[in-house]
Amino acid sequence: MESPDNNHDRSSSIKPDEKSSNGESNIDKKAIWTIGVVFIIFFLLLTPLGLFSKAIPSDWHTGYYSIAKMDSADDTGYYSYLRSAFFDGDIDFFNEQNFYYRNKISPTGYSHNHWAVGSAILWFPFFIMGHLVALTYKWLGYAVQADGYSFPYIVITGIGSMLYVLCGLYLCYRLLRKFFSPFASLLSTIGVFLSTPLPYYTFIQPHLSHSGEFFLVVLFITIFFHWRENGKKPLHCFFLGAVSGMLFNIRNNSFTFFSIFIVDLLLRRLFEKKQASGAFEERSPWSIGKPIGAGFFFTAFPQFIAWHTIFGKFFPPTELYGSFFSNLIDPQVIFFGIPKLFFSPDWGLALTQPIWLLGTAGLFLHIRRDAILSALFLTALFLSLSVSAAYNSIFVSQFSFGYRMLVSCNFLISFGLATFLDYFKRVSKIFWLSLTVLFVFMNYLLIISFQIAVKWNNPEFALNTYLKIPWFICEAPYLFIRSTGIFRLIPIGSKLLSDFYGWFFVFFLPLGFIAVVIISTRLFLGKFLRSLTERKPASYALVVFFLMLVGLDLLSVKLHHRKKHDDILNRLEEGIVGCLINANTDMAIQNLETAKSLGMNQQALDKWQGSIHTAKIWKLLDRKRGALNSLCIPIIQNINLLYFALYVDNKPFEANVALIFGDFRNSLYLYLGPMKKGIIITGLIDWKLEG
Repeated sequence: MESPDNNHDRSSSIKPDEKSSNGESNIDKKAIWTIGVVFIIFFLLLTPLGLFSKAIPSDWHTGYYSIAKMDSADDTGYYSYLRSAFFDGDIDFFNEQNFYYRNKISPTGYSHNHWAVGSAILWFPFFIMGHLVALTYKWLGYAVQADGYSFPYIVITGIGSMLYVLCGLYLCYRLLRKFFSPFASLLSTIGVFLSTPLPYYTFIQPHLSHSGEFFLVVLFITIFFHWRENGKKPLHCFFLGAVSGMLFNIRNNSFTFFSIFIVDLLLRRLFEKKQASGAFEERSPWSIGKPIGAGFFFTAFPQFIAWHTIFGKFFPPTELYGSFFSNLIDPQVIFFGIPKLFFSPDWGLALTQPIWLLGTAGLFLHIRRDAILSALFLTALFLSLSVSAAYNSIFVSQFSFGYRMLVSCNFLISFGLATFLDYFKRVSKIFWLSLTVLFVFMNYLLIISFQIAVKWNNPEFALNTYLKIPWFICEAPYLFIRSTGIFRLIPIGSKLLSDFYGWFFVFFLPLGFIAVVIISTRLFLGKFLRSLTERKPASYALVVFFLMLVGLDLLSVKLHHRKKHDDILNRLEEGIVGCLINANTDMAIQNLETAKSLGMNQQALDKWQGSIHTAKIWKLLDRKRGALNSLCIPIIQNINLLYFALYVDNKPFEANVALIFGDFRNSLYLYLGPMKKGIIITGLIDWKLEG
């Protein structure tokens, strides 16, 4: 049922002479170009280029990330699949640089990696481009290594993430135009993008999976509408299953969007609805499920093989998720958790993303136009909120920018906001535009404050950021431009072009990005993509796509290597050494427990148990470094000799302890002797020396 305010023919607003030769209206072409221009502007505003030149003052780069820098956890976890498979021919991450979990060894002898493989698959074309750029620099004689770690690989795969977001925005606008006016569609697409955490994970931390996740969610819903409108043809069923598999690959929690398909089937069968066009033909669940299941299997197969390689089973160990699943089905956690997502003082949606309130209200308003479609989107939204609430109930401290697990819901909020705007279309467009600009400004403040002006773990992060607005304007206006962004670096001038790094980051990177956005936009508006929906080109596209999936599956099988038992035990010992060098005793204990379960002999277990106890002592000393001052530092540095001697020289444990500790015991006692804790610490060392 349509509301009176929305009872209008959308196509009537487009005059016949406004149609271009490819069927796209001039209004829509201008809207697509507007999205591209806005995207370029925010790339230049927010993307930190890092300290690539000595001409850049070291204190200019604030925050941790840059276009050429990844963190050692999530970012490297996703990226390591690609680098390791390409250069090493395996997914053994023990030799990966700067990977946090490289020393945490699973029972299969592989380094632990619970991150999904989907991002690596999406990044592959851009990784190849980065490899070609690195080889070119190396051939020209520049000091750039073609090893997967140098800046061409990191930068260009990051650019790839950004382009996936751009394609998602274009698809988002085109989908919204099926239902809403050009103004509502454009403002909802751009407004929701810039008023949520997605710009942070697009331009500042692009090596997380949220860019690809956003693109795949919009692509899934696009194919879902084609599937829904064209009689559930096997071709659309296969593609729907394939994109579902990629959603599963990139972030397992995004599989909640498959509920859109499930609920649609259930509701249509329950109410025996048929499409107004008459194109819908009732099919059995089996006839629909076969092509969807085939598409999902072929796409998700590499993820299952990766889990089996790393963990020895086709699903990740349940302990990885802790109490997540039990919380997900706990009504109390969901009942109290979802309101907390909206009203918490740190990242509450009502406080940091108020556009969510309008978008959610719009989804309910859409019930008057299409009750089934509203039910589908509200179900997916509720499930996504439930997953985020269950996750936040485990990780109480919000350590990332915003509720990033909800980035996948951006299209749903855009759809609801467009409904809201068209429903209240009599309200001035200037009002809606001004309100959206306010929402964008609020989110922009949060982005420039995060880990820079306000600590990331501040329990009232949003409130404290908004209270700093006078400080930003009066004392730190330079923060409105991201540190080491291209606009911030302009005053340095030609000094930045003193070497090839400067030419790459200041000249080739921004101009190349602008060129790629222009080319992508023209392709999106051109006839090529539209021709793929025709029968013959679609068949060719399906064959190519199927061959790519088969090749990907064969590659994942080739990368599956099973280690011998002795090799696994040796790897566990190497992992324990690495953990102790990094003072990560908890991870070392986990490796020791794994070694024990695999039958490591008791003498070796006792040796490593002693090493872990010793490391715990030094960890305690390291925590008391303020009291021990300069005395503790050389001790901590010399402890590495102990681990090296234990593992490489294979000397008796007591001899090594005496070698390292003997020189320091007397000075420790003299320094801490009068204090009770000094007696305890030196007593512990005496106990260890006595065996």
